[in-house]
Amino acid sequence: MLATFLGLYFDGGVDATGIATVLLAIATAGLAVYTRMSVKQGALKLAQSQRPVLVPLRGGRSKPALKDGQFLLPVVNVGVGPAMTIRAELEFGDIHGDASAAPQVSAQTARTAIGANGQAYLAFENVALTRALGFAFNIEFADVSGTTWHSGGVYSEAAREFRDVNIREGQLTEAIRYRVSPRVRHA
Repeated sequence: MLATFLGLYFDGGVDATGIATVLLAIATAGLAVYTRMSVKQGALKLAQSQRPVLVPLRGGRSKPALKDGQFLLPVVNVGVGPAMTIRAELEFGDIHGDASAAPQVSAQTARTAIGANGQAYLAFENVALTRALGFAFNIEFADVSGTTWHSGGVYSEAAREFRDVNIREGQLTEAIRYRVSPRVRHA
């Protein structure tokens, strides 16, 4: 049976059609594997080419501000794709943005989308502060393929600048969501 499959006869002859068929089947399987890998690689490149990068807006007249119990964080999408399903969290600290001994003040907000090169304010409602302080922020957003990204960092009101800004792929972990270093507890 195997001999017939391979195109061999017991009389010592070889069937060229059978051998050609087997070689063609092997070539077809190899081409299928190569095509599958190429399609996956192309899909990855397409997703990366549509990646949003959502970060706080630096410079100019746009800066974080506290107005009538609402905290406004200016952000810009410097990526080439839209940032969708945006959720953001703030945890206020001292004037430098570091954790403080004061009771925790935090805020959350959500927004549908910000287009490529788009600028917007993330508005945090009912912020119980009397003046702007430094803060740590986490902004979680998705790209068009549904991949989740987040940017996080610290804002120093004293220096009026952002620092330690990072962009990562994936869901926010609890350690990232709430400061990795433990908060200073007051007695």
